[in-house]
Amino acid sequence: MTKKISLTNKGIISINELSNQKGMTLLTVLIFVMVLVSFGVALLAMTSNDTKLSTLHRESNKAFYLAESGIEQTFYNLNIDEYYGLTAWRPDEEDPYKEGIVDEYYEVTIENIGDVSADPPEDPSDKIKITSKGVVSKGEYSSGTREIEVIAVIDYEQDVKYKYAILSDRVIILQGSPGPTIEGDIHSNDDIEVTGKFAENYEGVATSSGDTNQAYSDDEVVEGIHVNAEVKPVPTVNYDGTGEGYTYEDSLLNEATLNGTVHDGDVDLDNSDVREWTGVHYIKGNLTAKNSAGIKMENGVIVVEGDVDIRNSGIFEHTRTDDYVSPFSEYALVATGNILLHAKSSVLNGVVQSIEKDGTSTGVIDFRNGSTIIGSVIAQTVHMHNKTDIIYDKDALEKIVTIGDGFYKKVSWQEI
Repeated sequence: MTKKISLTNKGIISINELSNQKGMTLLTVLIFVMVLVSFGVALLAMTSNDTKLSTLHRESNKAFYLAESGIEQTFYNLNIDEYYGLTAWRPDEEDPYKEGIVDEYYEVTIENIGDVSADPPEDPSDKIKITSKGVVSKGEYSSGTREIEVIAVIDYEQDVKYKYAILSDRVIILQGSPGPTIEGDIHSNDDIEVTGKFAENYEGVATSSGDTNQAYSDDEVVEGIHVNAEVKPVPTVNYDGTGEGYTYEDSLLNEATLNGTVHDGDVDLDNSDVREWTGVHYIKGNLTAKNSAGIKMENGVIVVEGDVDIRNSGIFEHTRTDDYVSPFSEYALVATGNILLHAKSSVLNGVVQSIEKDGTSTGVIDFRNGSTIIGSVIAQTVHMHNKTDIIYDKDALEKIVTIGDGFYKKVSWQEI
């Protein structure tokens, strides 16, 4: 049987040509499907890899930050928390310090590595190696741990405790003409202001951490020395006046020693009421003296939880003998609030300081009417008027050095 062929006005199409076109279409479809399948497989593989990488990254970061938390907590335990002994607390591999939950935690070990053969020799605890391992649940794609090693050395706050005639955390105001007399260096963590005359009679060094220092003429002010100088730390006072008397830990006797009297509430002296005191007197309130009343103290210190107001007609005399030694021998008068010394016969030997129990400096010390301090004055604001004197007692104060509590500081860090 003869097959038919189609005729058009453009020519004759054979049956073989039609068959070839159908084959090409099928091949094109197959290639397109293969491309789509390949693309889908690649996309699924990429998605799977991204999931693996994301999971690995998340688990690794979590382990790293756990290890870092272990380092920070270790320094807190060593340097802050009194429960842990600075040179005695040494968790090891058999009993590491561990914090966290079952499947997310860190564990820390500490090893003494001080070189006893060094010159000069080190104590074993002078240098330590802290190893902190952060651990998360071991995942399908990660080991679940990261480890940090820190080397730390022990240090101490070593500085002269009182080395200024005046140390102000805010401002020093010098008022009057010819102005107050100051023998010794002064420093303000803010500004020094002068109302009247002062610089022509001053032979010490006046520095301020602010941009104003009127203790010198403008052409003598040196950037970084007289102005914009380094901020100086304010010494703290250990207030502790509970119990029957003021007690302190005697480092020589290694025991608590009673040394003074506690006054519950305000001490308000009036009508020529002059008290003769010695030792430590701790006043849980304010101290006020007026109308020729006041205090004559020998070999002691007055500690006030409140304000001190020695008024114009009051009396305040503080002396100490050369052989007087106590944990408070550098102090003359300490208060948490303001100290106003306006009496005509205010003479104090030692440190006069206003500072809160928490170590913040918020009070004002105001001297008037011929008040004299042989020692050091420290407060947030110090205001000295005409005919007042501060004489820095180098022999009594410069020799006092605060070593402070030991602490470990980081000298190297690496991930291992």
